[in-house]
Amino acid sequence: MDMDLSWLVGIVTTALAAGVGAYVSARLGVVHAERADSNRLRRETAEEIIGALTKLRDLLRDVQNDRSPEQWTVPVITAYDTIDDARFRLPQGLRHLKQSVRFALGEAVGGPSLADLRPSSERDELADYNHRWNEYAIEYVEMAMDSVRQWRDAPAKSASSVRLPGFDQWLAKTNRHVSGASAN
Repeated sequence: MDMDLSWLVGIVTTALAAGVGAYVSARLGVVHAERADSNRLRRETAEEIIGALTKLRDLLRDVQNDRSPEQWTVPVITAYDTIDDARFRLPQGLRHLKQSVRFALGEAVGGPSLADLRPSSERDELADYNHRWNEYAIEYVEMAMDSVRQWRDAPAKSASSVRLPGFDQWLAKTNRHVSGASAN
């Protein structure tokens, strides 16, 4: 008795193809979901950093008129904590962000840039107002915000290549400050 098993081969082939298709589809779905989640997290992180830096920039814009150091503590600590929370998500070219913002604020306002390192009982006075250093700090914070926006909006493949020069590098590269020269 000869049996024709060609129908069985067709069923097995169809079932195998359906199984492979389902596996590939599920795997691609998982990869797509992971990418979407990563992109969402990057956008949310960037928005938090931009919000914190915006508050610092606004304080810098008004520092000549409002010289109360108390208003700096919470925004400075919030900005630093926000950047710290994101440090492992930030691309390598932005990992110095906290340090560079601290340097920019330090040149512009002095003591409040160290709010996260001092006990809350210590009151930091603002440095004497210096228009040039204040403008440099504003410009650098805005440039940092632009870089974070670029990271936020970049396609996943190129987001890791976003860069921002460190504050001191930026000063030197733009001939704004020569090491050892007077800061006035």
